[in-house]
Amino acid sequence: MTLNQAKIAWKEIVARSTAGMVNADSGPFNFTYTVFPATNRKFDLANVLSVVQKFTDDALIEFGFISDDSYKIIPKIDYRFGGVDKENPRVELEIYPINKPL
Repeated sequence: MTLNQAKIAWKEIVARSTAGMVNADSGPFNFTYTVFPATNRKFDLANVLSVVQKFTDDALIEFGFISDDSYKIIPKIDYRFGGVDKENPRVELEIYPINKPL
């Protein structure tokens, strides 16, 4: 699978995962990406999650969930290891709205 094919496949996953979500373009948000691999094989979180983040952010922009992925919309991004899950390997994204002053 090429990188472009992977991006298209990931966009379809994001589309299914965000179906029915309200447009949250008000931002800003903090994003937390957590990976749950299928095996205990050692890997670099940033190598895996930076690609997932880029693909996901691009899809969220395309679907109108966020206007862009600049620091003004997403000022904080965390990468985490969630533990091995042989039955359901995945990456989870938690989106936390940042309260704006009145």
